[in-house]
Amino acid sequence: LIFSDDLKSVRLGNKSERLPDGPERFDSCILALGSPSFISGRHYWEVEVRDKTGWVLGACKASVSKKGNITLSPDKGYWVVIMMKENEYQASSVPPTRLVIKEPPKRVGIFVDYRVGSISFYNVTARSHIYTFSSCSFCGPLQPIFSPGTHDGGKNTGPL
Repeated sequence: LIFSDDLKSVRLGNKSERLPDGPERFDSCILALGSPSFISGRHYWEVEVRDKTGWVLGACKASVSKKGNITLSPDKGYWVVIMMKENEYQASSVPPTRLVIKEPPKRVGIFVDYRVGSISFYNVTARSHIYTFSSCSFCGPLQPIFSPGTHDGGKNTGPL
């Protein structure tokens, strides 16, 4: 993953590099954590997804496992929406929920209400609701989580 100098965007690089292992680094998947983490309050951020054919966006417990096989689901501490292929979306609920989005988003808004226990996703472009995880039990800090997806044969090289 290649981060911009201001740490506000991320994209997948063209070659694989061996990087030092560390407790904050995912070792088997293309995921990046945002900062800061939070343990209370309401939080909102937006992510530019224009021209992407795949991505993962949402929030996760700061304590999630970052090593080995990762399962993106609420019972593992991940609340995410995934664009798997062009115009194919799902929420990481158990079981996964296929989402029908009429107008593909160019920008996605994520709203977390820690006290209420909800994470909502919005198509900012169309001013529409995408999905809400409700009745979430947040124990400890949450962090934004992102993946710019794979290259998809050169069609998905832009940053988030």
